[in-house]
Amino acid sequence: FSGDKMIGTLTDEEARMVNILKGNFEHGFYVITDPLVPEKFVNLTMRLNGKPHIKVKQVDGQVHIKAEVNVETEITAIPSGTNYEQDEYRRLLEAHINQLLQAQILKMLYKTQAWGCDVVGFGVRMRPFFATHQEFMQLDWPVMYRQAEFDITVNTIVRRTGLMQQTVGMID
Repeated sequence: FSGDKMIGTLTDEEARMVNILKGNFEHGFYVITDPLVPEKFVNLTMRLNGKPHIKVKQVDGQVHIKAEVNVETEITAIPSGTNYEQDEYRRLLEAHINQLLQAQILKMLYKTQAWGCDVVGFGVRMRPFFATHQEFMQLDWPVMYRQAEFDITVNTIVRRTGLMQQTVGMID
C-alpha cells in the first residue's frame, strides 16, 4: 500500500522473505535445486536462528541497509543421492542455500523499492537519528527508500538430516 492505495502484491516467496527479514518466520518447507545435480531438488525444513540483525544508516543523504539473516535447515529428502551429510558437501549445500535466499530477499526488496513501499519497516530504524518526532516525520522516507543500498548476508547451518539415517539415491 502507498497511503490508502494498493499498488501491488507480493508472491508467496516474496511474502516469506518479508517475514524472514521481520523475524516472523517460524518454520517452513524449502525446496531448492540440487547444487551438484541441477535437474533434481533438495527438500529442507527451514527456520530462523534468532532475529535478523538489521542496521540502517544514512551517509551523505544515502541510506544503507545492512541485514544479516541466520537460518537453520534440516534435510528431509535428497533425490540425487548426493551425501550432503559429509562436511565438504554440507558446506557446498549451505553456500547454495545462502546464495538462493540472498537472491530472493534482494528480488523482493528491489520490487518494493520500485514501489517506494518499505514493507519490512526499515524506516522505523531511522528514528533514533532524530531528536524529535517532528524531525522524523519530515523525513521523506519513500523517496529515500527508493534510493537505498542493500547489503544482505545469509548464514545457513544444516543442523540435521531429518529422519534420514543415510543418503540413498532414488531408483530411476
